Amino acid sequence: MSTGNFLAFDLGASSGRAMLGTILENKLHLTEIHRFENRMVEIDNHFYWNIFSIFDELKTGLKKCIRDFGVQPDSIAIDTWGVDFAFIDKDGMIASLPFAYRDRRTDHAMEDFYKIIPKEELYMLTGIQLMQFNSLFQLYINHQSEASQYVVGKDLLFMPDALSYLFCGVKKNEFSIASTSQLLKPGQLAYEEKLFKAMGVDISIMQEIVLPGTVLDIIKPEVQKETGSKAIPVIAVASHDTASAIASVPATGKNWAYISSGTWSLMGIESDKPLISKEILDLNFTNEGGVEGTTRFLKNIMGMWLLQECRRIWSHEVNYSWIEMVNLSIQAQPFKCLIDPDDTSFLNPANMPEAITNYCLKTGQTPPASHGEFVRCIYESLAMKYRLTLDSIKSVVDFPIEKVHVIGGGANNELLCQYSANALEIPVIAGPTEATAIGNILIQAKAMKAIASLEEIREMVGNSFETKTFLPKDSSIWKEQFQRFKKIIAISLIIFFLLPNISFAQVENHALGLRFGAGYGLGTEISYQHGLSSVNRLELNLGFNSDYEYVNDFRHDYNSWALVGFYQWVWKIDKGFNWYAGPGGKMGMWNSMLYNSRYNNGVFIAAAGDIGIEYCFPAKIQVALDARPEIGLINHGSGLNIGLSVRYQF
Repeated sequence: MSTGNFLAFDLGASSGRAMLGTILENKLHLTEIHRFENRMVEIDNHFYWNIFSIFDELKTGLKKCIRDFGVQPDSIAIDTWGVDFAFIDKDGMIASLPFAYRDRRTDHAMEDFYKIIPKEELYMLTGIQLMQFNSLFQLYINHQSEASQYVVGKDLLFMPDALSYLFCGVKKNEFSIASTSQLLKPGQLAYEEKLFKAMGVDISIMQEIVLPGTVLDIIKPEVQKETGSKAIPVIAVASHDTASAIASVPATGKNWAYISSGTWSLMGIESDKPLISKEILDLNFTNEGGVEGTTRFLKNIMGMWLLQECRRIWSHEVNYSWIEMVNLSIQAQPFKCLIDPDDTSFLNPANMPEAITNYCLKTGQTPPASHGEFVRCIYESLAMKYRLTLDSIKSVVDFPIEKVHVIGGGANNELLCQYSANALEIPVIAGPTEATAIGNILIQAKAMKAIASLEEIREMVGNSFETKTFLPKDSSIWKEQFQRFKKIIAISLIIFFLLPNISFAQVENHALGLRFGAGYGLGTEISYQHGLSSVNRLELNLGFNSDYEYVNDFRHDYNSWALVGFYQWVWKIDKGFNWYAGPGGKMGMWNSMLYNSRYNNGVFIAAAGDIGIEYCFPAKIQVALDARPEIGLINHGSGLNIGLSVRYQF
């Protein structure tokens, strides 16, 4: 192994940094040179990346490395998040700000594309997890909408490729980043032409695919002059950040899984080949390119994005540090509520705490009531999602998973690592935290002949950085809660499939009043509602009826009473307006007497349902109109009862 200095530009969806890696005496030493914020730009209800600002920050990092730290790096390389891309026009210029993957223009792109190529065929062609922001669906929508940047674009470059192009002027698409696009044949350096023909997109916009560790070219003279750099090479490393991160996992053998924990949590295994089948399609795993011919068989899980967005919303009240948020969660009630981190409502909501609250209401849970409860809900839910994902991996591989390596920023979060070990029921090994930058640097070193192989890369990582092992605790509690988590996900899938756009209302604890019935029923009833959860309530109606008629000149008296009960869900229509529905039943007694002394009595039972609409005034007065179908079971007929109710809520 040789010595050397290598500068990695590691870009995430929320921040970017320039990290200098120095190899000395078989160890890698890291120095942070520059850090900057990286956020989507919203323009006219669309989200973009300011690629020009990002490029300026990268040049600043190179300049600082040389000027402030006195180091001329031997090479530079860039890694970023996946799927997003830029178009280059006929003059060689970036055509426009690239769309960001969280832009909502692709909300219905998958369903539209499946009309051209069915879902199962698409997965078999590509082996990529089906997600609405994949490059395939973005490109399809750009073509369908004739987006201006697409119309003038001559070449397509993925984000790290576009930034490398700005540095050196060479247009290539690196394999690991291109493999996230769903445009490639599985495990091959080749585009799937059938997809381009189906879209009507000219495949010539795509660039040659190169392997990780390819030297692209020397930095442009004008960039050298601006930054003070020598004529050093720009290297296409494993340009997808997760691919670089996985290269730095300090593991041996194959009986391990990984979680690359950051804005996204990417969980999977390293495989010798793509794993593609109908079963794997149903599990929705992806097969992305790795280093030295490996495949990253993994699932994308919404990671610390949920917490980052909560923190952003709360920053208007208080600017929490990450440690403060962990401490708040420790004090919160365990397992109060659980969410599916991958629910589409969490992709890019305007207000993440509101989105979490609404999910809890939809699934019949009491939502978090404090910032600490929100944080704990996110941590516990992520750990549960990791367990669900691990179980899926185990179901399709023929070797045991004995440990999980957590790398990236999430490896610093000891609470989440411990929760993960508890949920997974196997050891979790945390570290290194700067995995992506480390992988980027060491693949540069390999390209520059300072390191010989992926095995040597992992050996150096193990020699250079400490890790911490977390062993499972409280297994019985976590097992029980995992079963609950699976039920919550099942409920959410059913509810969201049947009622995809609903919002639940907040149910009051109590309401008491009168219901005035018409049609089939007892007339006026005393009506009481009792909140069972934030979205469910029990409604009880007690009715009496007394009437008479003359039969053959004899008076015939009728008396009856009935108790009608319903278990209701309450959904929000608009402010103050709700609608509700639920199943229930009716039971009661009746008696009749003729004045010629004939007397009869009995019990009646009926099944019933209820659907209605209500308005809740600020003064806590609720007015409701509902329809109640009743089906007789014992001594009771069938019919429909319409009622108007007035209740006081308290």
